[in-house]
This record gives sequence, structure tokens and C-alpha cells, in this order.
Amino acid sequence: MARRANLWAKYRIRPEQYDAMRERQGYRCGICEIHEDDIDLSGVGGRPRKDGQQLGKVPLAVDHDHSSGVIRGLLCPRCNAGLGAFGDDTGRLTAAVGYLERFAKVDDDRERTEGLSAVGSP
Repeated sequence: MARRANLWAKYRIRPEQYDAMRERQGYRCGICEIHEDDIDLSGVGGRPRKDGQQLGKVPLAVDHDHSSGVIRGLLCPRCNAGLGAFGDDTGRLTAAVGYLERFAKVDDDRERTEGLSAVGSP
């Protein structure tokens, strides 16, 4: 009952709709595509329930636009937290990708250079 009430209060969906979304996504995160069975749930969960009942942990979180409330899909905890940390700002996310790609190139160049010097040394 708590899950049903939570889904309805937060997103205006029923558990059956949530399950249909899971099925449509192949039971995978909408970003990284990790299967829900492979998600580590040890870090999942919010504050303890007020009634003391066990907190039900679900591997895929409902992702929604915080401005409009429109549901986009289901995400694993890491991807959901990542989007949240960037405030759903596509400009910041794009800049972060560029930043990582620049350093990936630097790392690749460094690896090639170090590899060549190691091959040429006595």
C-alpha cells in the first residue's frame, strides 16, 4: 500500500503503470541500461518510514521533469543522482561530457607517449 500511495502522491501513477514502464524499458536504466537485477540496492533508500515498517527498495527510480512534472522514464540510482546533481541542465551535462572527453584524450596521449618511451628504452 505504501508504494502505491507514494507513486500516486509524487507522480500520479499507479504501480501497474510503473511496472509497464519497467517492461517497456526492458527492466533497464534509461541512461546506462544496467538491468535492474544488477543494481546494488545497498545505498538505495531515503529516510526511514515514520511507521517503522521496512523501507521497500526499488532498483529503478521514476525520473521526471521537476518543472513540468512530466515523467521521462526510469533510472538507476547512480544515473538519477547524476542528473539531479546537474539540476537536469543539459548545458552543464554537455559541458561535463566535453570535460571528460578532453581528459580522456590527454590520458590516451599520455599512455601512447609513455608506451613509446618504455618500448624505446634499454
